[in-house]
Amino acid sequence: MGLWPLPTVRLGNVHSAHGLGRQVPEAIECLRAGFEAATQFYAFPREHWHRIRSTNGLERLHGEIKRRTRAVGAFPDRASALRLITAVALQVTTIWTDRRYLDMSPLKQKEVTEAKAA
Repeated sequence: MGLWPLPTVRLGNVHSAHGLGRQVPEAIECLRAGFEAATQFYAFPREHWHRIRSTNGLERLHGEIKRRTRAVGAFPDRASALRLITAVALQVTTIWTDRRYLDMSPLKQKEVTEAKAA
């Protein structure tokens, strides 16, 4: 699935506002209010866009925590539940670190280029 460049997305947002603004003004206001937050991933290198615009990793972590806490059932206290959740989060972090979810070299190159320009 391809992603459109940010200027095209902005233009589409403007056209939607003009076309549908009279019919569904609440929806257009919602689009305007959340547009900047929803397009933050464009600030990163293009190679990263597909991974960081999605919440799949976070949803997977939440699902694993939910699965493990349901398996235990009732916890004796809040601290024991937090220990289990922390252990799951640390385990998942280790897995993500080993898999190289994102190639950070484009960001490092950008930092070097900006440092030389300064």
